[in-house]
Amino acid sequence: MLKNSTFNGATSITRNGSSGNYHCDGGNNFIGAFSLDNAGSVGRVRFANTIPDNFYGDATFNSTGGQDVQIAYSGNNVVSANLTVNSNKVVFNTGSGKVTFSGGNSQILNGSNTFQFKKSQSIKLMIRNCKHPGQRG
Repeated sequence: MLKNSTFNGATSITRNGSSGNYHCDGGNNFIGAFSLDNAGSVGRVRFANTIPDNFYGDATFNSTGGQDVQIAYSGNNVVSANLTVNSNKVVFNTGSGKVTFSGGNSQILNGSNTFQFKKSQSIKLMIRNCKHPGQRG
């Protein structure tokens, strides 16, 4: 799907369809706001399958379809702005990757679902309107 690309403006990707997994190799730089929705009825979307991605603008991840979205699968993936997750099917670091929050200002985690991180590193991070895995309601 995506490999070694730079997106300077706002970028929105919606994956539709009913077959197969979509794995992006990585090495992508998202300078502007970024949003991703896996709206396909089957098949996952994976980012940073072999090398890390960088998100410099606000990033929003969703899965309105049948399967998951895997972000930061490998490498040290950098998030420099705010992060929003609107689906419990969005997961981070399911492979060997990690997420580093490295914004110059405080960063905000938003969303209506639990953030599922295996590995992360934070410089300045403010968590707002989020659930952690042990939280109910």
